[in-house]
Amino acid sequence: MTVLEATDVETIRQIFSEMYNVRRFTPNPEYNRIRVSRQTVSSLAQRHDFTFSIDSHVRGDPLHALYFGHIRTGAVTYHRGHTSHTYVGGEAFLAVQPDHLLIADLVHPEMDYTVLDESLLDQVAQGSSDAPDKRIHFTGYGPATAADTDLWLRTTAYVDDMAASAGDHALVTRAAARLLAATALSVFPNTAVVEPGSVDRRDAHPRTLRRAMTFLQEHAAEDISAADIAAASGTSIRAVQLAFHHHLGTTPTVYLRRIRMQHAHDDLRAADPETTTVTQIAASWGFWNPGRFAAYYRSTFGCAPGDTLHDRSP
Repeated sequence: MTVLEATDVETIRQIFSEMYNVRRFTPNPEYNRIRVSRQTVSSLAQRHDFTFSIDSHVRGDPLHALYFGHIRTGAVTYHRGHTSHTYVGGEAFLAVQPDHLLIADLVHPEMDYTVLDESLLDQVAQGSSDAPDKRIHFTGYGPATAADTDLWLRTTAYVDDMAASAGDHALVTRAAARLLAATALSVFPNTAVVEPGSVDRRDAHPRTLRRAMTFLQEHAAEDISAADIAAASGTSIRAVQLAFHHHLGTTPTVYLRRIRMQHAHDDLRAADPETTTVTQIAASWGFWNPGRFAAYYRSTFGCAPGDTLHDRSP
């Protein structure tokens, strides 16, 4: 995690310029203080947390990423073309579209941002082979309902905990980034395809399933996205999902979890309990939450993972 703090105007201006492409920063001269903490979730996702003791106007170049905000106290107003909208405590929002200028007024806000690369959203979006080149565009700047806002805030809090605990385990951090993207696509209005098309239904045959299963078995130790599975299967994400649902009654994600759980079981049986912990093995296979891993493990193998590590289970 990177933390930046400043109280002088020139340093604050530099922080705004380097982090948010701000070219014009007009602060209230009486008192200025900024604190920004930046947590990298993956190469395509970050979480920023701000405390701005600032009353100011900012103008900047396009950010070329999606900035989903949540304001706790204070206020922030975004000017978008001929319209403006002010957000206050408790509200979640999309700040600006990636190719639009940043123009905003800050009134002593405390807030956080989830920063997502457009390519991550493209990877996660449940695309259809009927429209393979269609890019996602967000059609609204706020969640549709209070329940959607609550889901977004609970997800970002969950990912904060996950990122803080994951360390260098890429399977965990990249899954966290995709979770953020999937939730953003679910709660903020956008043009992502949500229903399978005719080509998807046609391609959801056993050959697609076999290719996907082979790919997952051979690459379980790697970070795998839905797009990766679809590419290996030679079809769309929706077709792969339909194939798993129709022929196995499950999802690619659950199937991959079962494979990784078996690998974790094998590693626990082979490990030296004097030098290895259950948490280390679980994290190496993408299970960052020890309690959830233990529950999955017990339901699968009928014993606690610690029992297997210490050779007290069959």
